[in-house]
Amino acid sequence: MHRDTGHLVSLPDMFWLSTLVILFSSITLHEANLAFSNERFLYYRIFLGATLLLGIVFILLQVGGWLEMVNTGVFIGTSTSHGFIYLLTALHLLHIIGGVFYLTYLFRKAVKNRTYVDSFVYSVNPPNRLRIKLLTRYWHFTGALWLVVFIFLILLY
Repeated sequence: MHRDTGHLVSLPDMFWLSTLVILFSSITLHEANLAFSNERFLYYRIFLGATLLLGIVFILLQVGGWLEMVNTGVFIGTSTSHGFIYLLTALHLLHIIGGVFYLTYLFRKAVKNRTYVDSFVYSVNPPNRLRIKLLTRYWHFTGALWLVVFIFLILLY
């Protein structure tokens, strides 16, 4: 990223990396969902944990991107276009943080139900199936939304 020479600014490298992370997290959550449906509970826990870890990495990369912008002199108050970058990424980050909290809740439940019988009873409960499906849709939606925001910022800046 280079210093602002007017209104144009390049996006932080961290945003590029976070895009890969969010894509991989969608893949791991998809795999967790498949494992849950196929009663492969160990793989469900592994992929759910990986998704949680990738979500946390995404958050850290976004914060790193903001620090990269600040270090190169891109501040919120210097222009509305700079504020726009912070606003879009912050709104998206809030949604990811919400997803990470819910992922944490589901991961704790998954770890608590370690035995096959406990996991099976948990998995056949319709509200639990719905929770996984809704989280998966939410996570994929926020991932797709990040791609739209990221492409929009690339085209705009």
